[in-house]
Amino acid sequence: MSKSNYNIGFTLIEVLVATGILTAVAFVVTSFAIDIFKSQIYIGDNLEVEEEVEEALNIIVPEVRSITDSSNGSYAIISAASSSFSFYSNIDGDSLVERVRYYLEGTTFKKSVIKPSINPVVYDPSSEKITILANNVISGNIFYYYDKTYESTLGSQLEQPVKVSIIRSVKINLTADKDIILPPLPTSIDAFINIRILKI
Repeated sequence: MSKSNYNIGFTLIEVLVATGILTAVAFVVTSFAIDIFKSQIYIGDNLEVEEEVEEALNIIVPEVRSITDSSNGSYAIISAASSSFSFYSNIDGDSLVERVRYYLEGTTFKKSVIKPSINPVVYDPSSEKITILANNVISGNIFYYYDKTYESTLGSQLEQPVKVSIIRSVKINLTADKDIILPPLPTSIDAFINIRILKI
């Protein structure tokens, strides 16, 4: 038997080096895959939040634009705070005007609707219907109010407490984020609305 037959194979050092290299490569590949997976989750969460905010604004904008006096003759706007707005608007196109309230409760943006009874016309709080429009709202400053002197988006909003009889326009800003610690940045969408019947 020749001496060369005993030299076939790897030494212990070669095996350890090869194992170390394979481990390092596996670690890098796994870390990269985890980063990609996390990025996809963040992007998915951000799209979900953005979609909620956009849908909420799509609902509220036409209702604010169509604010009107109530079915029993009460003034069109009930109350106007930075995190809530109550008014009357015919949101379903029938002969009665609903009482509508948008408000922030914790981090949840909600809508309340009271449909009046007839003969007599009464807005009974016990008939209130509440729906959730957006979650993860991180700013309580949602509603900004402007009077008839407002001419551009650079104008100043009315100071709180706002006198409802002088409101002519409303700006809504919804800012939401599923996790403020993790990327991406919060979703923030604005809408500026002129109230048709009050724009004098």
